[in-house]
Amino acid sequence: MSESRGEKPLDLRREIEYVNLIERVREIDPEAAEYLSGPARELREFTPCRDIVSLFLWSDTPQGPEYWNALSNRLREKERHHE
Repeated sequence: MSESRGEKPLDLRREIEYVNLIERVREIDPEAAEYLSGPARELREFTPCRDIVSLFLWSDTPQGPEYWNALSNRLREKERHHE
């Protein structure tokens, strides 16, 4: 990737964390995982990471903040039970 075209440089660690997040989300909501795999990357404020709360502005998505908040809560609850 070239920063001269306005693209962010690839951070491999963050990308790996993001792929892992997508797989965790896929277990709960396959449609959300598909959105994260494709259209989410085109959002203005998108930043790949391991935490759904920090990925992008939820209000910039067709699903809206309530959707992502509920998904975040479900993901947290699922992970709490697996500790």
